[in-house]
Parts: sequence; C-alpha cells; structure tokens
Amino acid sequence: MPHTDQPLAAVLYGRFSDDKQDMERQERMFDDYCERHNLNVLWRGGDSATSGSVPFLEREYAPQAFEHLRLAAANLRAAGKVARTVDGHEVAPLAFVTTEQDRIGRDTLDIIFTLRAIWNIGATPHFVAEGGAIPRTPENELRTEIRASVAQYEVNKIRQRIRDKLRGKRNHGELTGSLGFGWNVRYLFKDGHEILRTSSPLERSEREAECLKHGQLLKQQLESNPEEQKWILHMAYRRHQCGWSYPQIAGELNARGVSPKRAGEVLLLRKGKHHLERRISTSRWQCGNVAKVLNNATVKAWLHLSTPNSQTI
Repeated sequence: MPHTDQPLAAVLYGRFSDDKQDMERQERMFDDYCERHNLNVLWRGGDSATSGSVPFLEREYAPQAFEHLRLAAANLRAAGKVARTVDGHEVAPLAFVTTEQDRIGRDTLDIIFTLRAIWNIGATPHFVAEGGAIPRTPENELRTEIRASVAQYEVNKIRQRIRDKLRGKRNHGELTGSLGFGWNVRYLFKDGHEILRTSSPLERSEREAECLKHGQLLKQQLESNPEEQKWILHMAYRRHQCGWSYPQIAGELNARGVSPKRAGEVLLLRKGKHHLERRISTSRWQCGNVAKVLNNATVKAWLHLSTPNSQTI
C-alpha cells in the first residue's frame, strides 16, 4: 500500500462464521495495519457467527459500515478531499478495511456488488492479509471477481460434502439433526459409555462434557420408538387413505391425549444473535407438527418399508 503524509479515514469491518471463533485475531490484524499505514479509524464493527453466504447488506452490522462510509465520503468531498495519485496508485481518502475478501462474503454476485458499491461511494477496499489496498483498476476488478468465483466454488464444495455426509449418516440410521417423532437416539462413546435420549438430542455443550469424560463420540444411532411409530402409521393412514387434513389429524391426536415429541420441555429459543428466550414446549399437536412429521425424509423412507395402508388405531 502506498503511504501518504496525512492519515486516511478508515471504516473497519470483521466477520466470523463459527460460534467457536471470535474477533480477536481480526482485531489484532486491524490494530497493526492501522498503525503501520497511518489510518484514522472512524468506525469499527463486525458480524459474529454469520455465514459468508448471508448477503452483505442483510447482516446485522454490515449496513452500518456502509452508512459510515457514505457519511465519511460526503464529509471528505465537502472538505475538498478527493482521490489522488501516490506512487503511481490512485488512492481514495477513505478506506474500507477487512482482513480478507471472503470476510465480505462467499457469494460471487454479492461480493462483486459490494466491492463496486465501496468503489462507487469513493472508498478503497483494503484486505489486510491479501496485500492491502485494492484501487479500482480493470486488473483489480478482474482479480477480485476471480477470487469471488473461487470463494463461491469453495462454499459449494463444502455444502456438497456436508450433504454427502448427512446422506451417508441417514443411510446408516444415524441422527443428522433434531430428533424426530418416532425415534430415540443412542450415543456411543469411545470408552463404551452409552446414553439413550427419547425426547431431545444432547446439546453441543452436553456432548462436549460427555466427550471429556468418556472420550470421542463414535455414533449417534437412531432407534425405533414403537409407541410413537404406531401413531405415525395412524397419521399416514388418516392422511393418505382417509384424506384428512393436517388440522383434523392434529385434533384427533389431541383428543386421544397423544403427546408431541418434546411436550412440556423448557426450550431455549434464539432471538437475534445474542439473546435467548425460555419457552415451555406445547403439549398439543398443531397442524404444522403433523405436516413436519409426515414430510420428514426419515419418516417417508420408513413408511415406504411399512404397511400404513392397513394401519389405524
């Protein structure tokens, strides 16, 4: 990055996607970069536990970064400060700083749109770990678009690997998400310890605690819950043979006193990114619950091997 005598105004933006990560590494990189390149920080912020696939302007804090960029650009223009050439580079008096291009995102079109918006505002993107300032030139536009395409490719490959892994787990009867109505789950650890859950799977913190005591988690094996599965057969019969609606089926289940999977449990629901809300799970079936059960991939595969046409209770 070319040096200037006067400090450049800068807006700093960070992002991380995994809830086990934090912003400390990016903050240290920001501090070092700003000190070395004489940047005057106007605003710094970032989005935690936010996937790069989320469009930039649909995140919680990214729009604030753009608002500060626009305001700073307007103030600089009013003060007569415009882009100038330093060491053969055209340097805008305003910098948008992040650690790598993929902190902006991993969707090709969204990255291109965001970078062009930054340039159009009158700012220069700076990627700390990728060489610094990226002035708007035909060559830099091409480079950033290639990088954006590579980022999109990497995301698609990751998604494909996850889909393949989940498909393999489902084919082997393993838990791949929430524990559905009709099944229990048995956890098997390296030392032979087992835990059977009938209503809800272990939370991540619970799994980690058990792994510390019993070693690696080897398997999360689904097991049939005969009592619940007989009601799945009944729901399928009512739906496909009798032509009942989801509300009708829910009404009958409630009249017969059949409990949903997590009836009466205390649920922690995430409200926004930083707030949890406690709620007691309902003991009554809703039409959406019935639809979710009958349209679940595991349930459909199991029903295909069963004989629901002749089943009712």
